[in-house]
Amino acid sequence: MMSGTHIVIGAAAALLAFAVGYGSHLALDMLNYRPLLLFYPWKKGFSLKLCYARSPANSAVFAGGLAALAIIAVVYAVKLT
Repeated sequence: MMSGTHIVIGAAAALLAFAVGYGSHLALDMLNYRPLLLFYPWKKGFSLKLCYARSPANSAVFAGGLAALAIIAVVYAVKLT
């Protein structure tokens, strides 16, 4: 049975994971040429203009993230056994 402390710690971990995922998604979107509207009603967007969404750089970032996820999954699975 879970106590109240475990629920609070689990909620804090979930909130941290959501914040990191959301923040990194916005940061990576800012690498594209298409401006990111961070403050929606305001028409000015932000863009670092480093790569296109359909470029080799985008594919490399995706492949790197997928490889990192696979490594983390394997390490976690090994720790469970």
